[in-house]
Amino acid sequence: MVGKLKPQEVDDVRAALGSDRIDRNEDLHAEAVALAAILQEYQSRNDELRERLQARPKLPPTHAQAMLQGQIRRLLEALRPRTRGGRPTLESEADRRVYEYVVGEGEGEGAAGGKGGA
Repeated sequence: MVGKLKPQEVDDVRAALGSDRIDRNEDLHAEAVALAAILQEYQSRNDELRERLQARPKLPPTHAQAMLQGQIRRLLEALRPRTRGGRPTLESEADRRVYEYVVGEGEGEGAAGGKGGA
């Protein structure tokens, strides 16, 4: 706050707002900065873990996996009439990736079009 005011205004503003409010605001700002740093560290570690997981070799598909993908594909096909343009309206990016993986659309190695074919 002091950096944005003229030196002669500081005491007047502090008296108008109250020292307690200003002190609490400064404490909350410091806490917000600390939480932002924690979040940054957490996101960085998640990114590292995701990269390591994606770099791991994939297990070969199993019969049970192929059967499950077939069941999911049939369920998605049954739901298609309730969608726009033949594609389901999916809320999240994660749901879209799962859908594309299972039905074999997009860049992934989907069950219908990639290594895990049923």
